[in-house]
Amino acid sequence: MLLEGRGGLGKTALLDAAEVCAGQHGVRVIRVRSTILEQGLPLGLVRQMTQQGLAGPGPRLADGSPTGPALPVPGRGAHGAGQDDYALFHAVLSAVSRETGAEPVLFLADDLQWADAASLRFLLYLLPRLRPLRAGFIGALRPDSERHANQGLLSMLVDDVGDTLLGLAPLTAHGIGQLAHDVFGKEAAGPFTEALLRLSRGIPLLARELAVEAVLRGVDPVAGNTETLASLRPRSLALRARLWLDRVEETSARLARSAAVLGEGTPLAVVAEHARVTPWQAPSAYAELQGAGLADDAPPSGSGPRLFVFSSPLAGTSVERTLTADELITGHLRATVVLSARDAPPDQIAGHLLHVPAPARLAGVYGILHAAADTALRRGEPERACAYLARCLEETTDAAAREETLTRMGGLALRFDVSRAVSYYRQAVAASPGGRAPLLSALSAALWLRGDGDAAVASAAEALSRSETARDRSALRYRIRMMSLGLGTSASPSHGSTAPRPPRTDVAGEVSFDGFEALTEAFAGQRSAVDKARLGVRQTAHEEAHLRMHAKGPAWYVLLAAEVPDAMEILDNEMRLARRQGALSVAAPVYACRGLGHWWEGRLDRAATDLARAVHLTDRTHSAAGRAFAGPFLAGVLTERGSLDRARQVLDWSEPEEDGPGPVLTYLRDITRARLLRLCGRTADALHAATEAGRAFYGFGGTNPAFCAWRSEAARCHHLMGETDTARQLVSDEVTLARRWGAARPLGRALRLAALLQGPQGEPEDFEESVEVLRDSPARLEYAKSLVAYGSALRRAGRTAAARTNLTEALDLANAANAVPLSDHALAELRLSGARPRRRAASGRDSLTPGETRVARMAAAGLSNSEIARRLFVTGKTVEVHLGNVYRKLGIPGRHQLEQALR
Repeated sequence: MLLEGRGGLGKTALLDAAEVCAGQHGVRVIRVRSTILEQGLPLGLVRQMTQQGLAGPGPRLADGSPTGPALPVPGRGAHGAGQDDYALFHAVLSAVSRETGAEPVLFLADDLQWADAASLRFLLYLLPRLRPLRAGFIGALRPDSERHANQGLLSMLVDDVGDTLLGLAPLTAHGIGQLAHDVFGKEAAGPFTEALLRLSRGIPLLARELAVEAVLRGVDPVAGNTETLASLRPRSLALRARLWLDRVEETSARLARSAAVLGEGTPLAVVAEHARVTPWQAPSAYAELQGAGLADDAPPSGSGPRLFVFSSPLAGTSVERTLTADELITGHLRATVVLSARDAPPDQIAGHLLHVPAPARLAGVYGILHAAADTALRRGEPERACAYLARCLEETTDAAAREETLTRMGGLALRFDVSRAVSYYRQAVAASPGGRAPLLSALSAALWLRGDGDAAVASAAEALSRSETARDRSALRYRIRMMSLGLGTSASPSHGSTAPRPPRTDVAGEVSFDGFEALTEAFAGQRSAVDKARLGVRQTAHEEAHLRMHAKGPAWYVLLAAEVPDAMEILDNEMRLARRQGALSVAAPVYACRGLGHWWEGRLDRAATDLARAVHLTDRTHSAAGRAFAGPFLAGVLTERGSLDRARQVLDWSEPEEDGPGPVLTYLRDITRARLLRLCGRTADALHAATEAGRAFYGFGGTNPAFCAWRSEAARCHHLMGETDTARQLVSDEVTLARRWGAARPLGRALRLAALLQGPQGEPEDFEESVEVLRDSPARLEYAKSLVAYGSALRRAGRTAAARTNLTEALDLANAANAVPLSDHALAELRLSGARPRRRAASGRDSLTPGETRVARMAAAGLSNSEIARRLFVTGKTVEVHLGNVYRKLGIPGRHQLEQALR
């Protein structure tokens, strides 16, 4: 579980309560906390765990406790932290497994927004592996707006937790009234409580600070004192911090202000130097701050230097607010000087440079910023690396240096924001004398990922005209050819419409060519595409592997369509690589392809989850090309679940913006829209959309129904319009093409439709081949559909026993997939066959449908109706209906009793 909320909402208090509750039930608690310092010390959370006795099979005392940590302590090796992170992760997991064998363990982690990237990767590794163990995890972090680093990894952690993310909301008027009663020792007047709520915005910490301040000033909680309370609000925490600092010696005050600038967790010696406090004065000054409630009373741990730790994060913020803008700039500038003199890590120095007006006039500033960017990149923080490089641009006017920096920024931005990558590359081209060919080539790739295919081809053509080597010209001609095929157009002869494949000398290009070649061959139904797709997805340890991962998408698509057994495992590996690199723009297509795989395998809930994540990341990274995939795939899943209105909304989202880049692979939208239109009774419009899909697909050289079954969709429309002969011819062609490709899903689907088009005179045997083709395939949903059609034909033929057997199996598969329309169809056919289908219990947990269970668990976890609707891609009304059914079946009055009722 994750607790998410702004500072002061009570996350730490909830962790305290969890720790007490766990202790009362004999659960061992391992509690860790991140600080701002953790961003500069890799594996800080793992270090804290090892220091709390999470040990391996070393010697133990008589009471069973370890004599000391047997695990390797991170950061003490000759090479520093990060060399064997995953070996350490596995060692910690093994220790957890051993510890949970003796007693259950609860991990509590506070302030994850300040955790270092390596620790977050450790949590992403650990959490999925806790489920089989007697172990639990509760973490606390701040929302996006208050996270200052590792945004990508934190978002992935939130996505992984999914339904068990508990968002903390500000207190209501009732909660503020209770807090006021606790502070004042008596009931607060209604107007006073309302004023306290308004002034504190319901944040418990701020409300308590205001109330305590009122007590200290003798303000009684009566209606007449609301204006007095309001006068405290603008000065509350800042005033308290200023009062605290006024009450201590000037040396102590300077120490606190320097700590606020340097950040919590900075070594006390560094803070003292920054504050111009002598080493022998610092301990007594810190002790005075502890007594004033500004510094933490906890003694330093470990053998490292003593750190400056505020009593709470907001205490540091309050002290910082006592500084003027000029004082803050001066403080950050001095921090760069002090840290540089101490040979501090470049990223620590660079973090302060970002707060100083440019130019900083600091010796070696350009090199410091580039080194900081390198460090951030190794930690999987490309956005932070880009911020450091952007500051480099303000520190130099040298044209060559600016071109180099902008080029690097473009490559980094491809990981998290494709539009920014395009902007950086364009600036680099403008800064380059004559616009060098490699820059134009990189710009072409970024434009393609953004979905601006025509501009991508134009940029590649310009790069071709400026290339100086035969190998580069060959590669660019081939890229233009591949992109032109992707747009459904043909390149001009001078640009490579017949360009041969270049030699396999450029690794990045080789991956790209293999993927696109595989897709074009697969579109044409050539099985040789599978071998090329396997080449396209091969792993590489190259530093810029994320750039080639974008080109692997076509290869993933081919492997899924070919029903290659390890396709989903390949995607899981790609996701792990994307997470390590913090590459959100790569994670988006991986989620999209993995969601497609789940859909085709009949796991609709998993498919919807992955595709919803793909939609979110596509928006966040501004990858217009991703809309062409994620949108239609998610709309298709929602259609299978019967959520037609939501499917239509998602499909509308996938359309390119009016003034945005042109469409890429439009056939996916067209074929999905055709099915939606047919299900809504608009047969003529559906036929038009299906025909357009076929035309667009043919523009890519496509005939393979595994990718676009436009003939089947058009055939259904012709059949509904009474044009059965045309429908049968279309399906006959699709059966032939599907047999040539050889995958079970498209062939079984086409065979089923061919049998259905025989009409009432069709025999059950007409459906047998479809059922047999799909029986042992991964396409469970298509198999269920064929079983329903076969069972229906058996019922019409009077073979009711066989009909019931097939329809019962189909109903089980449809229920497991949460395919509501198919489930309803199977149930109706079973009843027509004279069977009494197994009914769900009329009441209790077993009576809930999969959809009701999913909504109930999310509501029990504290999500609002609107949050549930957003996550499940349904309307708010649907959530209300599900919850109404849940309350009725469970016999409870409302959502407050859900958690207990679902146990």
